[in-house]
Amino acid sequence: MLFEEYPILLLAVVIVVVEVWLRVREPLFHLIARAFGRGTTR
Repeated sequence: MLFEEYPILLLAVVIVVVEVWLRVREPLFHLIARAFGRGTTR
């Protein structure tokens, strides 16, 4: 049934989200810092 496989699906979703977050985090922070830097200093 679906309920028996749900924890496995949830775990898979969590793993994917963590992977994406770790890869996107660095460039995203650089983009945000760059955008805020340009907006505030100039």
